[in-house]
Amino acid sequence: MMRQRDKTEHAKIVRTQGPRIIRKKPKKKSEAGMPKGVPPLAGVLAPNTPLMLTYKKANFRAKVDANGRLEMNGKVYNSPSAAGSMIRGGKNTDGWLWWKYRRADGAWVKIDELRNK
Repeated sequence: MMRQRDKTEHAKIVRTQGPRIIRKKPKKKSEAGMPKGVPPLAGVLAPNTPLMLTYKKANFRAKVDANGRLEMNGKVYNSPSAAGSMIRGGKNTDGWLWWKYRRADGAWVKIDELRNK
């Protein structure tokens, strides 16, 4: 019989507060498994690749800069999720599923298809 694991088994105990134990969740891997501090689109899309996100019937355009970050309206975002979250008013956003790039055949496709290549 397999032992059922407690969800907090790998959490680090930070401090106790009376009868409550406060745990700190383990850090998640960075987007696309990249080393921390490296923008997730670095090496995935070429610089100046145009990107598009449609939200509430409005199209938003961005491009990939030389460092793999998104540049939109003069602002630079370290990840597609950060840029998408700004567009969506701070809501959690998986930018890989929202942003699209134009393939060689002219079709706009989600950048998520590049994540596992």
